[in-house]
This record gives sequence, C-alpha cells and structure tokens, in this order.
Amino acid sequence: MREKKITALIMSIFMVLSLLPSTVFAAAAVKLDGQLKINGKAAVGTTLSAELKDVKPEGLADGSISYKWSRKPVDDTENAHLQEIGKEKTYVVTEADLGCKIVLTITGAEDKGYTGSLNAETADAVAPAESQDQPAPDTQAVPETEEQDAAALEVPAEEVPETDIQTEEEYEEIPAEESGMENAQTDELPEEVLEPEEQTGEAGSESVEGIPAAQEDGTTELYPAEGEDQFYEDDSLTPVDPSEMEDDEAGSEEVDGIPPAQEDDSDQSGEGNQEVPDTADPVYLAEVHTPDGTGVLDFGTLPAGETADGTSLNVAVKNTGTETLHFLGNSPEHFAVQDIVDPLEPGAEVVLWVAPRQGTAAGTYEDVITYSSEEGAQASFTARMVLTEAEKPEVPALAADQEFLGFTADEAQILTLTNNSSEDISLTASTAEGTVIVDPSTVVIPAGGNYQFQIVPADGLEAEKEYQDNITFTDEANAENTVTIPVTVVLPPEVPDPISDVTSDRDSLDFGTETEGYQEAPAEDYAVLTNNGEAEAELSDPVSENGEAKYFDVLLADSILPAGGTTHLIIRPKTGLAAGNYKESFTVTDLTAGKDITITAVFSVSAASHSLSVDPASLEFPAAKKGYNQIEAQQITVTNNGTAAETLTQPMGSAFDVSQADTAALTIQPGESVSFTVRPKAGLDIGTYQETIQISSGAATVGVNVVFQVIKGTATITKIQTPENITGLANGTKKDAKSLRLPSVVVIETTSGNMKAAVTWDVKSCSYDPSNTEKQTFSVSGTVKLPEGVDNNNKLPLSVKVKVSVKAYAPRTVSSADNKITGIEYNGNYTTQSKISFAAVGAGMDNTSPRKGDTRYLPLNWTVINTNTWSSAPYTASFGMAQSGDYTLKVTFQLQKFDGASWKSIEDYASCKVPFHVSKASVTGPGQNLTPAANRRNAVRTGDSTPVLPFVIILVVAAVAIGGVIIYKKKK
Repeated sequence: MREKKITALIMSIFMVLSLLPSTVFAAAAVKLDGQLKINGKAAVGTTLSAELKDVKPEGLADGSISYKWSRKPVDDTENAHLQEIGKEKTYVVTEADLGCKIVLTITGAEDKGYTGSLNAETADAVAPAESQDQPAPDTQAVPETEEQDAAALEVPAEEVPETDIQTEEEYEEIPAEESGMENAQTDELPEEVLEPEEQTGEAGSESVEGIPAAQEDGTTELYPAEGEDQFYEDDSLTPVDPSEMEDDEAGSEEVDGIPPAQEDDSDQSGEGNQEVPDTADPVYLAEVHTPDGTGVLDFGTLPAGETADGTSLNVAVKNTGTETLHFLGNSPEHFAVQDIVDPLEPGAEVVLWVAPRQGTAAGTYEDVITYSSEEGAQASFTARMVLTEAEKPEVPALAADQEFLGFTADEAQILTLTNNSSEDISLTASTAEGTVIVDPSTVVIPAGGNYQFQIVPADGLEAEKEYQDNITFTDEANAENTVTIPVTVVLPPEVPDPISDVTSDRDSLDFGTETEGYQEAPAEDYAVLTNNGEAEAELSDPVSENGEAKYFDVLLADSILPAGGTTHLIIRPKTGLAAGNYKESFTVTDLTAGKDITITAVFSVSAASHSLSVDPASLEFPAAKKGYNQIEAQQITVTNNGTAAETLTQPMGSAFDVSQADTAALTIQPGESVSFTVRPKAGLDIGTYQETIQISSGAATVGVNVVFQVIKGTATITKIQTPENITGLANGTKKDAKSLRLPSVVVIETTSGNMKAAVTWDVKSCSYDPSNTEKQTFSVSGTVKLPEGVDNNNKLPLSVKVKVSVKAYAPRTVSSADNKITGIEYNGNYTTQSKISFAAVGAGMDNTSPRKGDTRYLPLNWTVINTNTWSSAPYTASFGMAQSGDYTLKVTFQLQKFDGASWKSIEDYASCKVPFHVSKASVTGPGQNLTPAANRRNAVRTGDSTPVLPFVIILVVAAVAIGGVIIYKKKK
C-alpha cells in the first residue's frame, strides 16, 4: 500500500511538471500607446528626461525601449529636417539648440516584445535660466513686524509682471476650438466671457496676485475703476456707495470674499490659493479666479435635460509658484470642466470653461472642483446650480415621423404615422394635385400602434421640373384629426447607360538618336492609357500602320481596363536599323466605345562618324653619334573620337620601330584608346631621319611625325635654345612632365649644326600646386643630356627653364533640377503585394574628386506616409503599402559645398516627388504567399523570451517516468 502511495505521488509531481510547458505561448507584441512627456524646461544647461507615467504598457524597463533626441527647426512643420543629437535616456540642452525644439522619440524593442513609437517635443529652447539664488520677481514677502499691515505684500512695483494683471479685453470670448473644449466630457458647449476687473493701487498697498489692496480705513478695495474708488456688493459686480457699507472694524471681518487678517500675520485671502513659503526651494502653487472674485461659479436655475445647450462660465487658473506645473485630468460629478493639457509655466495663467454636465437630473447641486498638479499644487473653487424639470409637451393623437418629403429621384420613400390615442383610427390618404401616390390609401392604425406608408412620385412627371403637393391623412371618425405633409418632387434627367472613355497621356514617343551599328536599342518607353468612362473597356491589340510592326516592338500590358483604371502601351525601337529617320504609328481600339487611340513612335539612326587622334602629334629623339646604342623609346596614344568602333592596322615605320599590339586591342570603341611605343631603329647611318608614321582603320587615318638625327663625329655645344612658354593648361592638371606638356628634347646649337638633346625636367621642385584653384604661372627647370658625340668644351651650364601657365578653376556647380529618383515609375501602378524599391540620386553625388567651390545635393530623407532619414550611403529604400490609393514619394535633398577639405551642408533644400498608385492585390488561392518577403524558415517572433528547452526536457523526463511506472505495475 505504501509503495502505491509513493508511486502515485511521483506520478502527480511529474504530471504537474509536464503541464508547465503549456504556459509558454507566443505572446503578441505589445504596441506602445498613451502620452509621452518630457521632464525639464528647454533651457541651455538643463537636463531633459522622458516622463513615462502616461505611456502604456506601464512599468517599461530599461532595454524595453530605445531613445532618440532630435533637434527641430521652428519652421519645420513636416519634421523633414530633424537632426539627431542623442540616444541616451537624458539630454543636456546646449547653445546649438537655441531657437529650436527638442524632439524625443521612444521606440519599442521588438526583441523584448514591444513595437511602435511615441513622440514628444519641447517649446523653443531658450538661454540659461537665472540663478536659483535670486528671488523670483513675483515672490511675495510677508512683513515681519506687527506694525505693518498683515495683508500687505512686499513686491517691488517694477518686478510685478504686467501680464499678471489682465484687462477685460484679455478676457474676451474664447472659441471652443482654441480653448481645448474638445477634451471635455460634453460635445458642444457655448462660450462665456470671464471678465475680472483690473487690479490697481499705489505702491505699498496695491493688489498682488489677485489680493485686493488694504485701504487706510481698513476696508478692502475690489477692482477700483480708473480715476475713482468703486465698491461692489456681493457677487453682482454692481458699484455701491462706500457710505452705505457697514462701518466695521478694519480687517476684522471678511469683505467680499477677502478673509480677515489673522493675528499670526498670515494672509488667508485668495480662491483656492496656497501660502507662498519664503524659501529658495522650488515652490509648487496655483490659484483660481472666478469672474466675481468670490471663488463661486453660480449657474443659477436651468431646465433639466437642456444643460448641453445651457451656459458655460470661465475660470482662470494661475501658476503662482516658481516651477512648471503639470495638471492632472479633472472630472467632477455634476459639471464638465476643461482640462489643463499643456504645462503651466511660473506666472502663466490659463482661462478654462466650466459647464453643467449633460443628463444631470433635476435638483440642487454644489460641487467643490479642484485642479491638482502632478507636483501637488491645488486650486479649488465652488460650482453651484439648480436644475428644474421641464414641462412635457402635449402629444397629438396622430403624429408623422417626417414633416416634409422631398423627391429627387423616382424612388419610394417611407412615411410612418403613429396613433398616440387610446382608440383605433381609420385613416384615408389623399393628395391635392396627384403628384405622388400613397400606398395604401386607407388603413386602420390600432391604438398605440403605427403604420408605414410607401410614397412614390406619380407617372408622367417631367424631369427637372418642380412639383409641389400636400398629402393629407384624415381620421374618418374625426375630420379635425388630420395630418398634412408637404411634398416637393424634382426628378433628374434620364442618365444614359455608362460608357467607357479611354485616352492616352501621350500622343508620341521620341526615342532620340543612335549611331549606325548600335548594339543595344534605347530603353523602352510607354504611354499611359486611362479609362475615364464609367464602364469597363475592352482593348484590342495594338496595330501598326504598316500592318505588322516594322521598326518598333510594341506590347499592350492589359486588354481589359476597368473604369478609372490605367494600363501601359510599351514601345521600343528594334536593333540593326540602318541610318535614317523612323516613324511608325500604333492604334489601340476601345472595342466597348468604338474609339481608336493612336500613339506615334519616332527614332533616328545617324550615320557613323570616323575620327582618330594621336597624342603627342610628334616625337623628337635626341641626336646620336654613329654607332649609337639603343635609343630610349617614347609612347604615343591613339583615341577613337568617332561614333563607331574602329579596327586599326598595326602601324609601322621605315627608320623607326613601333611596338606590336594585341589583335583585340587594335579594335577600339568610341571614346577608347590604345598605346604604342616608338624608337629609332639601331644602326642608322649619318643623317636626319624624319617621317610620319600612319595609324589607320580604313575609315580614318592619323599620323605622328617622328625626327631622329645621327651625327658623324664629335661636336662642341655652343648654346641651348629656351623652349617656348606653355599656356592654357586646365586647372588641376597633374604635376608631371607629360601632363604639363613639357618637351622631351630641346634644340642645342653645336659646331656641327643644330641638334636635339634629351632633357629631364625637375617637376617635383617647381612651385605648382595642383590643388590650388587659383591661376598659376611658374617655371620648371630641366637638365640637358648631350647626345653621344657632343662635347661641352665651353663649360656651358647644361640647364634650361620653361614657363608654364595654368588657368583658374571653374567650380562644378549643380542644379536642383538634376536631382532624381530612380527605380520607381512616375505615375506607376503597384499592388498591396508589391515591394517598391527606389534610389535617390543627388546632383553632383558622382563627383568623386571634388575641388574647392564644387557643390552637390545630398539625399537627406524620404516620405510616403512617414518621414525616414538616411545617415549614409547607399541612398536606397524599399517599402510596401497595405492600403490601396494614390500616394506620392517625396525625397528631400540638401545642398553641400566643398571647402577644399570636406563637404559642408548649406541651409538650402530641394525635393523630388514621384506620384504612384497602389491597388488592392488579387486574392490568391489557398497556400499561396501574399507577401514576397514571407518565405521564412524561422519561427515567428512572439516577444516572450522564456527559454522553452528546459520545459521540453522536463516533459520528456516526465513521460519516461510515467511509462516506467506503468511497465513496473504491469510486471508486478
């Protein structure tokens, strides 16, 4: 028996363990919701942080969200130019933020099971706040001596902000949409004017923070008018004679809501006001003002059930502390109040409406309404009203649900009549003009019941003509018990059957010009066909004017075009066309409407041009003495400047050797080049050798002049001729002898005549700076190498100089018109299954070797619904749209200028836009994948990071244990 109990206990334990994995379910990702706030004022040096109190779900832990702080220019209403400035939990405002708003974005961490993001932004950043050691300008100081008036407050006149005293013009009527009434618990409430009187007084006795000034006779002055003393009785704001007021001891009683002065010198005045402590610590205080200054908002007597159309009154809440207040929501039982949504700065005041709550039953109500802030400040006032029952109107014995019937179409309308009496009523329906037909014309409506009559316009009425008539329902037993319903009938004109109407956005397509022998035709182009009609259009295949397409390939994307739909007629020139101009028209017929749409394609093929050039155009070799060794070779480059490929014949010379080139290299495409080396042949006899080496393709020929001299014996140099100046070189020319066009030989004069001598140029030591964009003129020194057999018996300096000029640099500037978006079709059609990819190409972004003054447009961000920012290349993106409709892709570019070291951004922006249309994708069959990117082999991410493997192991162990127990029992 004991063994059985132990076995049962073991089985129970493993069964419980085996159930644990069932709790591990895929948890749906939680989306961030609620309201994000920013703690701290946007002032230089202030630390800002996120306030997550109103963010849902509550209790977000570190790592569940990421932070991004951005700087936003004030005029950036579309958030197109946000600049990221931090990713930490907090951010310290810097001087660079002055005049800008600080935007905080929190984003849920998907690996923690959170998605979505929330934004919040501050007011414009300001300069650093004044030191907290200085007393606030509106701080109230209570006199310490008993001889001073306890109600007096020591506030320097110059430190009292003028905005603290509001004139009646400032309390003008506030529209509901501007005062935030949309946040209230009622739908539409009328607006009232809150008109507190101006507060004036002399220094030392003037009213401060809404507290009336104490007079010499102990009375209190309430809102005195300019130039005279006025007193007000109760809360009517009606002036009374001061002599009629009770002669009470000054300061001993409450006067017009102003509490009497206390022995402890404290001030008890104000409506919901709190004492301002005399301390440098932060003070969180608020006070509320009612129009009459009594702290009571009296709505008087109102009819119950009509409070939604009754009167709303205003109160003013003021921050009298030293810190910003963030107020909580307020929902009194019998009144609807306007919440304080935005933070209230010190000294700031906000006017709010209060109204009776709709649906409140008849009775007398008096609620104390308190505005409370998150910091603990409170401001209270009392609202009272009396609601009375409204008199019930007399219900007629026979009533209709409509007072008028208007017909604008030949369709039936329903009119319901109700019998409110205690007896059955027999009704007869009739019309004065017979404009409409009432069905049925007679009926009996039981007591307390109703009946629905069907009413239709009579036959034969003219369209667009107005008919007026009356339907009379008469009680057969009581002729006075009737109901008359006016009727107006205006029938529309007959609408013809819907037809299709297909049009093209282009009448012709121009494919430009290609050169004869082109290998690839120009890219395809298309005309957009749109069905502007109301019926589906059936389109024929495109037909060429030549019967069959002769010069172009053509394709119609869709043969059925729904109303409002679009399709493409795609055309592309054929390859292999000879030189000439080609024009061909294609017609697509709207078979539904019998209408032809014709598009003409134009393409030109120009005859090939053949042109070759060689650089340099001549070669001069230094003279050599008979029996010379091998002469150093020089290089020439042949370039194809024509429009067709050229196949060169291997060039040869009689007295010169030309290097052999590969057969493939001898065929050069337009713009391509090939190089050869040339040197004098060995063993030439005394004499001057000058010839032109021809380089030919058959269609074009170019020659290079070559000169070499062989001298008989020894000669003596007498002079070195100075080379001609070199001018007109482009700015930025490379700093080498060939790029600077320095001659490879110079002319020397000898006792045996003029000869050519090789020269080596010291380019490295010259003052030329290729990076300098200014105009430069400089000299390059060279060393002359005398030919073999020429002596320098006269000890001449074997040096030479040449003067070189380089032009100033003309910066490469760009135009915003050259910005473009590629990869997405203009007015293209996509579906909700499409993955749309594009690339932003900024003008000048291909400038890989910029120089000072060059400009370019840098892709900054792109927008379809939301704005997305690029931080670096490549400037590409992909997206898809879940809803059908018309959209526009917008890319914003920012102008940059190269300062000689790096690209600097300029506050100059340009944008490109591409409209496109997304239609709902067709429904696919079972098992087909609707999302191209949905080919996944991984399990779906759930947001639950609980490890499953331990539970699986426990489940397997439990199963084995249970199986073992069963086998054991069977054996027993």
